[in-house]
Amino acid sequence: MRARPDIVAGPDEIDSLLMIMTDASPRTARFIPIPRRDDGHFDRAALANAISHGFRIVRWHLDQPAP
Repeated sequence: MRARPDIVAGPDEIDSLLMIMTDASPRTARFIPIPRRDDGHFDRAALANAISHGFRIVRWHLDQPAP
């Protein structure tokens, strides 16, 4: 099986994916050095700063095998 990478760089999508990751595994937040707001979302200015320094999420898409 092959996988294709999708580099996510948009702040809204990164915030959404980080929320999914930390909801599924709260300990994940320990490895993300971006502060969170009271509502649980990641601080917008800190996230923008991280993105400006190259922070990205790589989302992998698995290709379906040929029948």
